[in-house]
Amino acid sequence: MTADRDRWPVDLKARPLPPRSQPGYYPGYESLSQKESWDEATRRLVVARVERVPPIRFFSPDEARLLAAVCDRTMPQDDRDDAHRIPIVHFIDDRLFSGRSSGYRYEDMPPDDRAHRLGLRGIEAAARSLFGRAFLELTPHQQDVALKSIHDGKPAGGDDGRRPGLC
Repeated sequence: MTADRDRWPVDLKARPLPPRSQPGYYPGYESLSQKESWDEATRRLVVARVERVPPIRFFSPDEARLLAAVCDRTMPQDDRDDAHRIPIVHFIDDRLFSGRSSGYRYEDMPPDDRAHRLGLRGIEAAARSLFGRAFLELTPHQQDVALKSIHDGKPAGGDDGRRPGLC
């Protein structure tokens, strides 16, 4: 699993967990074993999310790969084997494809679908500005640096976002 090891933290004090089939904090506990005690609506919803992963329909293949790489850096699942990883990108994609929202957004923000695409373009611009390469071509540490520049409100290659027509 050399590829997974390449994504592990750079901090030498951090001790990553090896991938395993029973991820989480409670070895031997499985949430779905409790489904008989849930009400019918909860049971249908949770089982559907686990058993039916939606296809990618909103993001282009390149956007989906970029978002997957960002999710790997911001919400790593290195403690899970491939069969137990949560398909985060698929559920974000499904929400955007179907036009569902959380019910609110900041007044100066574009709609979610547009905001996600602008965000991905911004991540790519930060990577190219800092390192002269696409985000997917960067080392994990370089990806973290690009993402941190955005987190800190000082995106490399960015501006204050107040250009006419941006939002």
